[in-house]
Amino acid sequence: MTGGAPLTALIAAIERGLLVLDGWEQRSLRFAGWIEAVTPEDAAPAFGRILSSAFHHRTPGGKVLAESAGLALLDGHWPEEHRVHTREAAAALELAVTSAFLLAPEIPDHDERAFEVPDYGGDRPLTLGERRALASQPSRRIIARALLDPHPMVALRLLGNPQVVEADVLRIASRRPAPPSVLAELARHSRWRGRPRVAAALAHNPWTPHAHAVSLLPGLPRALVRDVSEDGRVSADLGDAARILLENRP
Repeated sequence: MTGGAPLTALIAAIERGLLVLDGWEQRSLRFAGWIEAVTPEDAAPAFGRILSSAFHHRTPGGKVLAESAGLALLDGHWPEEHRVHTREAAAALELAVTSAFLLAPEIPDHDERAFEVPDYGGDRPLTLGERRALASQPSRRIIARALLDPHPMVALRLLGNPQVVEADVLRIASRRPAPPSVLAELARHSRWRGRPRVAAALAHNPWTPHAHAVSLLPGLPRALVRDVSEDGRVSADLGDAARILLENRP
């Protein structure tokens, strides 16, 4: 099976299967299982078509499919050997979207030594466990401090705090310099990565790991992707990925 109606039918079938699932973890795992069962020669055009269709057509099902594909990559669910072979097939077939977006997820080390831990108050530095526990508290005073914490485990707990609002998250996404590991957690967080302002801020932030920044582009409005393509401060590869997405309709 290569291209044409069979590939379209296969993509439609997995889209229907994903829509009946509620959680993004289940969806990304289901997508990973599906893509691994497809040959790299078929997976390469399928992946590119999924992202292009989601970006240009904006259907709810297409968005779920593209998000599931992106999270399968970032969460490491797509088996490495199959992903590498799929990328090789994309290069051989000159599939620009797949080549630009099918990237190995970067897992940066936490940056606590390079960034100052905020003062949470008290008469001694807090342990990581104590800071994580505080990040779940509803106190605005504590939230303001946790927004500056450089450890990704604190960030992950904070991003799930019901009292955290988009303005708070934008502070994390826009911070420069910023711990790449914290920005990576934000870029793969299902609650926040779909917010256009948050995703755009992460894409423009040069401290966001490249694979994470690229994964956000298909979910952004066209105008915001064009802004990324014209931003001379982002990496050349990210600007190229934005232009490729804009120019390649499914």
